[in-house]
Amino acid sequence: FSAVRLLGGSIELAYALQTIYGVLAAMAVIWAWHRRAPAPIKNAALVTATMMISPYIFDYDLVALALPITWLTAWGLREGFLSWEKVTLLAVWLLPLYARTIALCLHVPTAPLVLTALLLVILRRVPRGC
Repeated sequence: FSAVRLLGGSIELAYALQTIYGVLAAMAVIWAWHRRAPAPIKNAALVTATMMISPYIFDYDLVALALPITWLTAWGLREGFLSWEKVTLLAVWLLPLYARTIALCLHVPTAPLVLTALLLVILRRVPRGC
């Protein structure tokens, strides 16, 4: 929502895109929870999607992302990291430090992009079979 508004979109467009974004995030969590994914992966998807569903996320709200960072890092150390996981985890870890500054100074909303990347990284860890 705030990303669309920051880029000059109307309130109606912002609500519409936020609804679509939120529904897709919720569907991703439902999909992950219906698979035989390990609990840390399911939980990481849930926390990340929760951040994505909210129309306004401030830098102090992003502290909740410490949970998926921890779960994915522990999983990666145990099972091996997939491509782009380390870079994504670093971007998520730094997100509270740079998101507001970049959004205010450059008018580039980075949080939705980073959160989407994190959810995609998490979903890659979900088994594809039943």
